[in-house]
Amino acid sequence: HAQPPITLIVAYSAGGGTDITARLLAKDLSARMGRPVEVENITGGGGWNGWSALAHGKPDGSVLGYINIPNIFAGYLDPHIGRPESLDSFTLLMSHVADPNIWAVRADSHFHSVADVIAAARTLRGIRVNAHGYGGDDFLALVAMEKAAGVSFRIIHNKGTADSKAQLLGGFIDVLAANVSEVAADHKAGQLRVLGVMSATRSPFLPD
Repeated sequence: HAQPPITLIVAYSAGGGTDITARLLAKDLSARMGRPVEVENITGGGGWNGWSALAHGKPDGSVLGYINIPNIFAGYLDPHIGRPESLDSFTLLMSHVADPNIWAVRADSHFHSVADVIAAARTLRGIRVNAHGYGGDDFLALVAMEKAAGVSFRIIHNKGTADSKAQLLGGFIDVLAANVSEVAADHKAGQLRVLGVMSATRSPFLPD
């Protein structure tokens, strides 16, 4: 008899960095284990809809999932939320991906560097940058940049990077906050221009 599939939960929408990574893992894991591995996108709640489903899944190895750091922390460290789950609700298996944050713009944007964005934010109100939930990596990076540079941005929250890319290309936001895996191909194709990678070293996927 065929073995039942393993469910791999992704707490963000299809097409984002976590989803892309999960589908690559699912393909290799399925071949290695000899049973299908199916990615299930359970979005919303700043990631906690998916993480709650993972936390309460059967502890028999049939349900796996991705936990996004630092995104997961805000959901249970905030006492006002009163969430019963924490990191202790999960059996951690491995750290799979380190995927630095980036800022990117449309190829026809007048922003050519992070310094250009900061300069504009000092003179203009309402430079629009996306995030994907309070406490997420994109959001925390924006808040840190605001504090370091003494500026403020208009932060637009979306369910996932696919929505944010569409908003950028449609002119509804000015700067895309995402991760290297989500934009490297778009940058190389000339559709987006990455302004900077938030890492102490250059990314091998964006060496320029």
